[in-house]
Amino acid sequence: MKKIIFIISLIYLNTVLADSGITCGPVNALLQNANDVKDVACEEINKKRCEVRTKIDPNSARKRIQGMLDRAESEAQQKSFPANWKKIFKNNPDIEKFFGARDLQAKTKDLPPVPLTQWMGDEKFAMSTKDRAEFKKAFVEKWVAFSQKFRCDPTIESDNDTAVNPPNPDIPAFDSRRLTSDVIMKNLTAMKSKMATEKNTVYVENYLKEIANASLSLTDEKNKKTSDPLKATAMSASTLMVCTTQPDLNGGFPPGRKTIEERYPPCVGTFRKNFENNEWEINSAQLKELLTKDDDTIAVSACINKRLLEGAKYGVKVDHISIKSSASALDNKGKAETKFCAKGFKALSEARAETGKSVLVPGLFSQVDSKLYNLNEFKYKSDPLGKNGDGTSGECPYEYINGMQKLVKPYDTLEGQKTLNENRYVEVHVAFSDSSNSKDEEFLTFQPSYHCRTIHLKCEVKPK
Repeated sequence: MKKIIFIISLIYLNTVLADSGITCGPVNALLQNANDVKDVACEEINKKRCEVRTKIDPNSARKRIQGMLDRAESEAQQKSFPANWKKIFKNNPDIEKFFGARDLQAKTKDLPPVPLTQWMGDEKFAMSTKDRAEFKKAFVEKWVAFSQKFRCDPTIESDNDTAVNPPNPDIPAFDSRRLTSDVIMKNLTAMKSKMATEKNTVYVENYLKEIANASLSLTDEKNKKTSDPLKATAMSASTLMVCTTQPDLNGGFPPGRKTIEERYPPCVGTFRKNFENNEWEINSAQLKELLTKDDDTIAVSACINKRLLEGAKYGVKVDHISIKSSASALDNKGKAETKFCAKGFKALSEARAETGKSVLVPGLFSQVDSKLYNLNEFKYKSDPLGKNGDGTSGECPYEYINGMQKLVKPYDTLEGQKTLNENRYVEVHVAFSDSSNSKDEEFLTFQPSYHCRTIHLKCEVKPK
């Protein structure tokens, strides 16, 4: 019987090879033919080029942004601007970016916008320790630094509607769930009283000045350590922020902001350590170490167990599992190059996604009460395209000169290449649902809130 199957297999193989134009012969020749086919396929795949952003000359960038700000603030511009600003913006759309976004009052009265530095330097806002001239200089330098870091000509988006909540432990937030109107009013009255104290006033003013100063700093955000998410945002290379020290109030009290929260938030784990360099597999020893020694992995399993255990009486179950994966744009080497080709990034990312499904998911659920789930019933969604849409995430580490590929700094060193590990990952996202029609819960959250003006720097996307 085995001989018959073997003979049929050889006949089928001969047919396939004949159709492909490859001649069947001795085993060594057959293997050589297979390698030839792979080499041809890799030759085509390896023609791919990642998108290279041209280096921006810092002096040219500085001259451009300085010129646009000066033009927006010029005396001649300000004389004609109030009456003709709509026409000016229509004829010169680039200059609109150098004026601040209008608030609701200005829109209602159809008032013209003001230049960015004037908009950010409004005396009602907790300006940094810098005066307006210093702010303008700091803004120019941050714009230039962004252009250098991301190799692009930054565009500017201003936002007049950002609300922030300084994390004051003396004035904790509360929400309306399970509270009567009387209790809500009692809590609001106590909150208002604490907000009016000199201690809180000084705290808020100093905190918001820190935010403004942090947003103007040129220190690389990777070198800044903070557990405060607002400060982390302000420290980013792309953000500038100033906030008013007067709280948002409604009838003298902090307004309740509508909050929509998932009844059973997903459990998410991002795995990078086992996918450094060109790895795509996780063996049993590595999985055991993750499940028993890695705090993040242990937390994901604990999260899944908690969601299913607490929601058991409501019919909570795993709705689906999403798996996202990525490779960096650095050429594959070693086993990965042999299996997927040097630039077979999508295939490498797909292999990582498969590891997520076949190894990581069963491993995570092995730490969960087995009565709470059925592994065979899970529905999966897979996205192996990375953030760049081609299986990769992050920057292109190459430049191309006369058709030749060359590594750019800092990726021309081993230390620089290690920074690309953040783009090599598998993310497992476990979503839940219950027997009710709604997955969400809606309520009001009350906490001291302050109005901010924000500038966002982004790489301008040119139409292809």
